[in-house]
Amino acid sequence: MRAYQPRKNRQLSHAIEEWYTWPIEAQIGSIALPGILMFCAHVIAMVPSMKDFLGEDAILAGGVISSILVILLFQFTFGAHAARQKDQGKKSLERATPLAETDAYVNAQATDEVVHHATGSIKEQIRRLSVHDPAFSEVLLHQYLRGLLVKLHAASSPEQRAALAPYVISSAWSGLDRAFAGADRVVAAAPFITGLNETSAWTHVHVSMQAIAYQDGQARSFRIQWHMRRSGAARSAGPADVLALQCPACGAPVEPVRPDGLCKYCNLGILHGQQSWQIMDVTGNPGPPKSHLIGRPDDGGDHHSTLVFTLKDRTLDRDLRSLSGRHPEFEQRAFEAHAGRICTAFYTALASGDSQALTSLLSADLLQSVQAQLDIDRINTLTRQGGPVHIDQVDWSSIGGDGWHEVVAVRVFATLPWCITNDKGTVLDGNREMTRTLSQYLFFQHPVGQTLQLNQWRLWKIVTPDEYAA
Repeated sequence: MRAYQPRKNRQLSHAIEEWYTWPIEAQIGSIALPGILMFCAHVIAMVPSMKDFLGEDAILAGGVISSILVILLFQFTFGAHAARQKDQGKKSLERATPLAETDAYVNAQATDEVVHHATGSIKEQIRRLSVHDPAFSEVLLHQYLRGLLVKLHAASSPEQRAALAPYVISSAWSGLDRAFAGADRVVAAAPFITGLNETSAWTHVHVSMQAIAYQDGQARSFRIQWHMRRSGAARSAGPADVLALQCPACGAPVEPVRPDGLCKYCNLGILHGQQSWQIMDVTGNPGPPKSHLIGRPDDGGDHHSTLVFTLKDRTLDRDLRSLSGRHPEFEQRAFEAHAGRICTAFYTALASGDSQALTSLLSADLLQSVQAQLDIDRINTLTRQGGPVHIDQVDWSSIGGDGWHEVVAVRVFATLPWCITNDKGTVLDGNREMTRTLSQYLFFQHPVGQTLQLNQWRLWKIVTPDEYAA
């Protein structure tokens, strides 16, 4: 995801990146102390008696050697700390991603490749999957996940669950029941792909979703993780069929599947992921109610989220030229302004409690998530402090797409009031007196085959820097 660098420059780049992980006192000391030692050496060399006794060259060489020793001491002390952090991050990645994903990460590190974090690995895997499955779309997969969650919750009888056998194995229902926990209605707020890998026979996807459950006039949040797989020979459905949940092979209604796992109409296997994604495992965490589910500044607030480097696709410049070549009407600066306006409208709507202004700016799925967020506020009598949203900067991150959508990701830096209070006036999150600086990655989609009009770009996903780099 970072920009490509010639091999001879990479070691210097890695050293600088590691230096940025040191405490601020160590950064200052690693610059100031060698400078002081060199200055002292020059001063001593100017004293005639010392110059005659030791020699000017020897004094200056001593200053250089002392400075190098100080730098090595800092490197040994704080570089080891950075290495431990890196090792802990790699172990966390091993726990959070499938084996093949971890192997891709380790191999990339060993060969000094550009891909160096989980999100980059997943993106590369999506690109590889799209080579032999051109219809695959991350946008459509998100729609599928949201719609499937609702259909799984609605399937309460054995007959209804039998009809969904091609999409979820029987052993996964217990995990779904624990996550739903008797809810009257569920809404998926934020799906996120956490792992994707291919074997000779199967393609595996791991996803995590923040969701909202409504029950007895109350609302609670929960996070649910799915492990899904499908045959390596399977191909993705188009937009018209992605939520049909019919026979993935012939489109006929899925009735209780034959004992041999074949569709009764087309005689093709559909019970074991031969044609479509099938949920193999479910874990969920009902958790306590949360006051915010989407678009929240991360816990670092003014500090952490805005100081992390923007992750940029190594092909970003080439992709920008390609997009402009396909669509001469596309204007980069106009799009940046458009992204800023949507970000402003998004947080203004959360503060006002009115999502009407977002209808033409957000995808239908993300708009549903915002409305669910406003339900959380209303049910829990939460109030958000309103005020001007100032867009500080828009950075480009990646340009991609699929057979159905052009997709652009930018990182928006903004300053805004952030304070959530309950009906008693108690501050639950943020601060009444201070604004908050945030940065988030915004993903926009536009239908392919059409003129790129600003008012047709829809915001469909919001990702924090921590999520994007995890």
